[in-house]
Amino acid sequence: MPLFYFNLRKNGELVPDDIGTEFADIGAAITDAKAAARELIGEHVKMNDSSILTYAFEIADENGASIRTVPFTEGLLDDV
Repeated sequence: MPLFYFNLRKNGELVPDDIGTEFADIGAAITDAKAAARELIGEHVKMNDSSILTYAFEIADENGASIRTVPFTEGLLDDV
């Protein structure tokens, strides 16, 4: 299975994912990124921190090429 990296874009800074995760395809990686974003938003809302709504995952392939940016707000738009 291909390896994908969820690099985190926050406050203009890119925090690299040095480990990566295997997914069947990019669609599965995007679905997981949205679910992770929802979970993180929930944690930050409890702390009254809305800055996380500006964050995004930049999904990269095993060669480091950026494939898709998933703004955290996209996670709020999907059916749960």
